[in-house]
Amino acid sequence: MKYGRNEPCWCGSGKKYKKCHYNRTRKEKPRIYEPINSLQRALKVMRCMASTHVPSACSGRIIGAHTVSRCFLKNIAENGHVISPNTTPHSTIKNNGESIFEKIGINKASVFNGFCQTHDKQLFAVFEDNEFHATDEQCFMLAYRSICRELYNKMQVNNLSSTLRDFDKGESLITQKSFQDTLNQITDGANYGLRDLITHKNNYDKVFQNKCYSELRSYVYEINRTPPIMASVGFFPCKDFDGIKIQDLRDKKVLDFISINIFGLKDKGYLVFSWLSNSDNTCQHFVDTFDKTRNKTESIVSLLSQYCENLYINPQWWDSQNESVRSSISARLNDHMYERPIIETLGIDDWNISNFNQKKAGTPTF
Repeated sequence: MKYGRNEPCWCGSGKKYKKCHYNRTRKEKPRIYEPINSLQRALKVMRCMASTHVPSACSGRIIGAHTVSRCFLKNIAENGHVISPNTTPHSTIKNNGESIFEKIGINKASVFNGFCQTHDKQLFAVFEDNEFHATDEQCFMLAYRSICRELYNKMQVNNLSSTLRDFDKGESLITQKSFQDTLNQITDGANYGLRDLITHKNNYDKVFQNKCYSELRSYVYEINRTPPIMASVGFFPCKDFDGIKIQDLRDKKVLDFISINIFGLKDKGYLVFSWLSNSDNTCQHFVDTFDKTRNKTESIVSLLSQYCENLYINPQWWDSQNESVRSSISARLNDHMYERPIIETLGIDDWNISNFNQKKAGTPTF
C-alpha cells in the first residue's frame, strides 16, 4: 500500500508520513546505546508532584526525593548500602530484559525527581520527624507519597512513546508495522493507567485540601523486629491473596487503587495498606484476604517481589537466604505478565506481623 507524503503516517504518531516513516527502511539503524541514552533522558524529567493546595510555594529546585525515607533505610543498610533491583534501561538491556539485584547507596535508593526541596520536607515531616503512631495524617501522607511516585513514573513512561517511535529505523516494513502495533497497544494501556492515576491523585489532593482524613482507609500491622525488606508501592490490585480476580486491568472504567508501605525503626516495623473510600470495593476485599493468610511474612514478600520494583533489602539478610529463595524473588520480579500465584512458599523466616491499627471501609462520599 502506498502512502501520500502529506498524509498522516500509518503508525499513529500523528506526524505526516514524510516526517515519520517515509524511507525509514533505508535509514541507519540506531546504535545499541542510542536508544538507551534516549530512554534515560526521557525518564529524567523533573517536576514537583505536590498538590496546588500546599500553603507554601514551590521552591523550584527539584531534588531526588526519597519514597522510602532515608531515616528508615539506615536501619537495614550495611556500610550505607542496601540491595535493590536495578531497573534502569542500561542494566535491563544489558541483562536481556531482566532486572537484577544489586547494591545501591541509601542516598540514591528510592529517590525520584518528583518534589521540590520545600514540599518534600514540608509534606512528609509528619512521619519523618515524628514517631510513627499510625495517625490518620501519617497514614495519609505515606499513601500520598506513593501515588505521587506512581503518577510521576506513569507520566515518564508516557513521555517515552515519541522516543520509542524511532527505534525501528533501518528495519523492514513488516518489522516496522509489528513494532509500531505493539507500541500502540502498550501506549493505549499506559494512557488508561495514566487517566486512572490522575483521577486518584485528584481525589487525594481534595482530601489534602480539606484535611478530611475520614476518606482514608488504612490497615496497619506491626512487625516485632526491623523488617529486612522495605518498600513503597501503589497499584491496581487485580487478584486477591486467594488468587481470585477482583478487577480486570483491561476494563476501561477507572480502577481501584491501593498503596502499600513497609518500613522499620531500630527494633520494630510497620506494614501499612491505604486507599481512599472510592476504592473500597476492591481494596477492602484485598486486605481482608491478606488478613486471613496464615503466613503474612511470605504473603507480603511474595506480593512485593512481584508488584514492586521500589523495594530495598538488608544485604546480610539477602546473603543469608539460600539460592532458591533469591531465585524465586528474582523470578517474581521479572514476571511481567503476573502469571505466578500471589502467594508462594519461599521458605523465609517469619517476621511476626500482627494487627496494630485498622480503619475499615465506610460509605464513599466522592
